[in-house]
Amino acid sequence: MSGTVQKEFRELGRQVSEKQARTLVELVIDVLNTLDEQRHHAVSKEPQSAVVERAVKARRTS
Repeated sequence: MSGTVQKEFRELGRQVSEKQARTLVELVIDVLNTLDEQRHHAVSKEPQSAVVERAVKARRTS
């Protein structure tokens, strides 16, 4: 590969790694938020499916 192609390949690899890391962090935050929400709603006996559905809707709108 030429020098330019190698540089572009490395840059794309870096960008992919950054996106993967951001996505993982977002997913972890979503899981923690959902668990926190479930804990709060457990007292009110709200069905777990409603909590998960609300979390999914919130994720789609953000």
